[in-house]
Amino acid sequence: MWRAGRWKKKEQAKMLIQLGECLRDGYSLRKALNLLQIEWTGIMRKKTDQMILQLEKGVPFHDVLLFAGFPGKLRRRSTFLSEVADCPVV
Repeated sequence: MWRAGRWKKKEQAKMLIQLGECLRDGYSLRKALNLLQIEWTGIMRKKTDQMILQLEKGVPFHDVLLFAGFPGKLRRRSTFLSEVADCPVV
């Protein structure tokens, strides 16, 4: 599994907000990430590419967040949400 470098909290927040909007609109997690990465460049695109690869390998989203450099508090919340919510990955 890869270890990600640091990326700005503002970029992390932007990614999660946009990802949430796509999920709300009915996109699967992977499709939402694919859609969003089209407009991203630099570190955000690289991180998204890595996240998609890990999801395709079956790594749970909360673990993908951990290795992408998101704070542990967010990972704990996403672990809980993935246990109670039905969020398709593919």
